[in-house]
Amino acid sequence: MLLEKAKLSVTKYLKNHWLVFVVKVCLAIYAVQKMFSLEAKDPFSIEGCLLIIFLVIAALIIDSIYYSYQDE
Repeated sequence: MLLEKAKLSVTKYLKNHWLVFVVKVCLAIYAVQKMFSLEAKDPFSIEGCLLIIFLVIAALIIDSIYYSYQDE
């Protein structure tokens, strides 16, 4: 039941707030690339890609939960 509610929440969020999510993800990716370029020469290393994927998933989950409570 919790998984189904989360799935519906994410779907509803993406339908209503997709532009905000895209901007947040782009800013997060830019920040991660800047952070990695200061510490390492290869910003697209395996660690960098995994961190970007984690940031995208975390932003989607957090924003969908936040907006699901705002829309009620």
